[in-house]
Amino acid sequence: GSTRIGSGNDYQFDSTLKINAESTGATGYLRFYTNSAERLRIDSSGNVGVGVSSPAVKFHVDSANPSNGMVSVFRNIASTSQTGSQIQITQNNIDDWAFGQPAGVSAFAFWSGRSAAVSGTERLRITSGGQLLVGATSEVTGLVKLFLSDGTINSGYGYKTGGVEFVGTFTNHPFAVITNNSERLRITSGGSVGIGTNSPSSLPHVNGVITHSAGTIGSNANGTRTIQSGGSPSGGSNGDIYYIY
Repeated sequence: GSTRIGSGNDYQFDSTLKINAESTGATGYLRFYTNSAERLRIDSSGNVGVGVSSPAVKFHVDSANPSNGMVSVFRNIASTSQTGSQIQITQNNIDDWAFGQPAGVSAFAFWSGRSAAVSGTERLRITSGGQLLVGATSEVTGLVKLFLSDGTINSGYGYKTGGVEFVGTFTNHPFAVITNNSERLRITSGGSVGIGTNSPSSLPHVNGVITHSAGTIGSNANGTRTIQSGGSPSGGSNGDIYYIY
């Protein structure tokens, strides 16, 4: 049995809990105390403050240097058949987004179109091993740091033992390099490399003129392939080497 004692605007329920209502109208607020200290305040506009006397938004929490920076904790306390632990962010008539831990696994994910009633679509996941997955939900074997998938093509970035970095595809698909939104180089799934062509037939396959500091490699008007020590590819002198098709 607790005791209710009213004195002015104060209502004391027991030795530790007190509620204080200050004035009315635009400046009124409701305060909750424990151990003689204010813990929560609801202002006249309905903003709720925890650890702050002037809450600026609907739910405003202040804490001075909490342990490991943890200002708040959201926990699913079930020990079996866990459904995850997530927070939903919504704009009316636009979309529902959510972020948090997926069901039953140690990871962090983002979903679009997700609410308590709708599962939505997972867009991004960070695994406990540090892999970033886009379009996938399962950690990839190996030293992969970024994994991308559309359900058919898998690609990514990572590193091999010895500090060698890699980027490319994990499925039977080519890999291309682009600049200014145009393809400049392609490596087929079989290893052929094309520059200036998206269907290389050899290693390498160049469609165009190659220029180096000592001269040029290219073709003349009649289709003769030349390697020349200086000047332009034309043929006939200066120690040219011709490959005639």
